[in-house]
Amino acid sequence: MAYKDLQYSLRKFESNVRSHIARKNPLQSADTLPLVMWIAEERLMLKMMRLSAEHRLRTAQAFEKWIGQQ
Repeated sequence: MAYKDLQYSLRKFESNVRSHIARKNPLQSADTLPLVMWIAEERLMLKMMRLSAEHRLRTAQAFEKWIGQQ
């Protein structure tokens, strides 16, 4: 029984710690949430621009290779 009590206590402690962290997380506060969302959107846009540039580069390389074969 002591082992089950220990497991229960550890799970309860872990749950309390996670709840405390979630409550104190500055990324989730109402004051900073718009800034966090803006940063996430900017990161996504940067990622899409990089992906687009890579796609254009590969397309240009394939086109040059195709022209070279002709």
